[in-house]
Amino acid sequence: MRRRQTPKEKLLAEKERLRLECERFEKGFSKDLSYIQENMGSIAFSSIRSLIFPSARPQKEIGKGISQITTRREAETASGHTNYAGIISDLVPMAWNISKPFILTWSVRKAQSLIRNLLFSKKKVK
Repeated sequence: MRRRQTPKEKLLAEKERLRLECERFEKGFSKDLSYIQENMGSIAFSSIRSLIFPSARPQKEIGKGISQITTRREAETASGHTNYAGIISDLVPMAWNISKPFILTWSVRKAQSLIRNLLFSKKKVK
């Protein structure tokens, strides 16, 4: 027959179980970290590419074993024609985000110069 564990024995068993669980977690975490370190270049490149071209992210259906064409660009390539309006509409938000600081800087400087000219302009007296 099994004898009942004392509270101290229960705590020690729980402590050992948690220690083993932490070791397993640390091994998995270090494995993931080493994978990230080894593949930093490709991870960074794919992250930047997905930021620039958000619709180019592949969405594969899980469970059928065959990846289906689900993104617009892959479908266009497979059908043999390209929808340039779709590509341009994907690039417009990126172009706006790039040009926005330049436009804001130019408009602030222009407004400053107009205000200066209105307030401090020298009027010619004849």
